[in-house]
Amino acid sequence: EQRRGVTPTRAVAELVRSARDRRGWTGQQVAEKCAEAGMPALDRSAVTNIETGRRRRIGVDEWLVLAAVLDVAPLHLLFPRADDDVVAVTPTGSVSAGQARRWATGREPLPDGDERTFRYEVPDSEYERRSQRLRESEQRADQAWRRLRVAQEKLRLVSIEHATLDEGPALLALPGTPERSRGARLDRRLDTAYDEVADAKVASDEAQAELRWVRDEEGVSDGER
Repeated sequence: EQRRGVTPTRAVAELVRSARDRRGWTGQQVAEKCAEAGMPALDRSAVTNIETGRRRRIGVDEWLVLAAVLDVAPLHLLFPRADDDVVAVTPTGSVSAGQARRWATGREPLPDGDERTFRYEVPDSEYERRSQRLRESEQRADQAWRRLRVAQEKLRLVSIEHATLDEGPALLALPGTPERSRGARLDRRLDTAYDEVADAKVASDEAQAELRWVRDEEGVSDGER
């Protein structure tokens, strides 16, 4: 059975109170700022009633004014902060706060929503911005992967050349011989090649992690565009 989540109105009440507390403001200070923002109806009594839950309804205009005066993104004054908290988006439907945020930001529909209809309603400018962000992340991941492959190939070639030193251990032991100098150079090149592979591997892993994060943020599965 699906657990009933906190209602958006209740979530707003709790989030307003916690945001006000973090700023060290009183209810009166919030009310004064709301009045300055053109919403005198949100007086101290109204703010208190919202925070305590005595106000069962909060208007969209009021919600946006509260977000503005508290300097909080409206979305973060609507759904619980923890992703796994449950929020009731309708009287009969609840989802996690993380799902609710992704739905509210146009990244993915609700579990019972229609994917095609949902994507169609995304504004063109927003779709292009997200697509550009994804393309740039994919390019960085591809460049990092290519750099890693080049470093690995360089290491392979240097390792093959270094292995030929085993054919003349007696000559390598003699100071001043060309073989001794060549061996020292190859040792340095091999060390450098190992370092380059290690650095490229870190960069590639970071780029792949960023790409996975961007895909998750934009609601795109691996291999999907």
